[in-house]
Amino acid sequence: MRRSALPAFLALLALAACNDADAPPTGDLQTAQAVAERASERFEQNVGHADGFTVASDGVEARYTVTDDTTGLETFQVDLVPPDAPSAQLLAVLVPNVRLLARGLRDADLGGIVSRDGRRAYVLTTNNPASVLGATGAVAPPEPGQEFRAYVDAETFDVIELFQSFTVDTLSVPLTQRFIYSDFQTTDELTLPHRLRVVREGLNALIPAETRIVQEGELGMQRQSLSQRPASPARDARLAEIDAELRRIHDGVEEVSVVLDAVRVGQPATE
Repeated sequence: MRRSALPAFLALLALAACNDADAPPTGDLQTAQAVAERASERFEQNVGHADGFTVASDGVEARYTVTDDTTGLETFQVDLVPPDAPSAQLLAVLVPNVRLLARGLRDADLGGIVSRDGRRAYVLTTNNPASVLGATGAVAPPEPGQEFRAYVDAETFDVIELFQSFTVDTLSVPLTQRFIYSDFQTTDELTLPHRLRVVREGLNALIPAETRIVQEGELGMQRQSLSQRPASPARDARLAEIDAELRRIHDGVEEVSVVLDAVRVGQPATE
């Protein structure tokens, strides 16, 4: 078993593009600071009673231990078992670091309330992700194309989506990354998202056009050959992999997800 501390910045990356929101109606919170404080309070009430908890999916476990780090940079220590499984890294960022997130978004812009997956959510936006991701010391001015958004459920104050847009070198098209948390369920008074979906867009801008053409051709031939074989779980799984790779190369979109099948609350046992 490999012991892995949860990187603060990974827990804070993500979110989805949204439509322009109307001004918050009477009764809703009017400032980003107020929303950040309520999200922080919700987080402390939710995880404050548990020293740790374990989440599992398809035989892979992430064992969270709540730390006493007062800086907020690392709320959890996470053990991944086994550490190299494809879903392990997703399980390790299933719970965002709301302590750090709330602190960094107190001075963000409050865009009002939008609908996200049928839920009313506050939108907090900043063009200086470094202020949210825990940068210390002098922080360089934000570069064009950088944006960070947090979507906070207007009723429960759970973080339901995170979004980051940034540029790489001289690319004209920014890269975006969204972490989408859903299917919140409560186990022994601890409420956690049971589904995490990560969507990255703009990845095809990193691949030279000539390389994309060659890769698309090779994958297309593989797909045609497989589609002529008798249906089987192995064939269908490979076709799904090829379709995902074609989408990444052609459209620049990559999507991965994890769904929990078990949650255990309490300090994980030491091996």
